[in-house]
Amino acid sequence: MSLVNSCLLVKKAWKEHYAVPAFNIANYESMLAVLDAADEMRSPVILQIYERLFCDERPRHLACLAADMKRDYKISFGLHLDHGKTLLQAKSAAAWGYTSIMLDGSILALKENINLLRQGKKIALKNKIGLEAELGRVGAGEADASYYTDPDEAAVFVLQTKIDMLAPAVGTAHGFYKSEPRLDFSRLEKINKLCSVPLVLHGGTGVSDEQLKEAIKYGIAKINIATELQNAFQKAVEHPAKKFLPLDLFLTPGVEAMKECVRRKIAVCGSEGKC
Repeated sequence: MSLVNSCLLVKKAWKEHYAVPAFNIANYESMLAVLDAADEMRSPVILQIYERLFCDERPRHLACLAADMKRDYKISFGLHLDHGKTLLQAKSAAAWGYTSIMLDGSILALKENINLLRQGKKIALKNKIGLEAELGRVGAGEADASYYTDPDEAAVFVLQTKIDMLAPAVGTAHGFYKSEPRLDFSRLEKINKLCSVPLVLHGGTGVSDEQLKEAIKYGIAKINIATELQNAFQKAVEHPAKKFLPLDLFLTPGVEAMKECVRRKIAVCGSEGKC
């Protein structure tokens, strides 16, 4: 159908109390798996490209691929720069046709983070795309409560930056967890009440379905999934084939495993049939 501003999808989800699943992809096969499964379930999705890939031309190539593949699907989807670190990355993504960008200044002091996002907002407005930011810090492997988002700071941050989506730190982490995470719903509820923008949950892998559904009640309208999708692919292809297989046939089980992962997350997010 169309490649659209990711914020249009997320704001609709926010108003209607479901979430848009956002999957980190890195090649044609992962893009195909996400779009095929989403189209099958008539769900909006966001394709995310991690900032690490912005060291070469792959993000531009993937943007061209997404723009071409939209003709084959009936759904609307977004293309998002995930955890962008620099204004140059943001400008490049915007120039290549990304429909939203994240500028991650979470390691910066509050004032510096605000200044970074103010500059990012200029890029977003100029290119008519969405802007996401992180406040607090979503770590890796285990959540650290000392880095959780302060609700009052979040209100000031949103007001001064005019961002479209906020990713608060409320108990999740990137990658695999050492133990089951427990989201701080009280904190999330306060942030939702004080901030007038949709909220984003990073580190969706490993969080129970029940907690994800509960988080949606408190303003989470975009849920990021990276490790779980990639792990599904790896497990499906990690055993060496007993005989030679052409590359496309070797990759097929991985693509099918990713599709099943996408279907499961769409069901949890409540986004099926929303396109």
